[in-house]
Amino acid sequence: MVRYNVIVGRKGVGADTVEKVTITDNDITFTKMGIELYDGTTERNTKVIDNSSAEGNAHEQYTVSGNTFDQLAK
Repeated sequence: MVRYNVIVGRKGVGADTVEKVTITDNDITFTKMGIELYDGTTERNTKVIDNSSAEGNAHEQYTVSGNTFDQLAK
């Protein structure tokens, strides 16, 4: 679980697993990708979430909600 953090960097936060992961209530500042999620399949099915309206579109094993996003100029 990633919760109640302030995350600043080129990439905000990510998950690369088939296990259940919760990413919620974080303040994420990033220059490239906010939250990068890889579902563990061989097809490399990756989703990137960079705004709160896209949070509900994560892979089924991930709970992603309540985060704030601030993308810096690239």
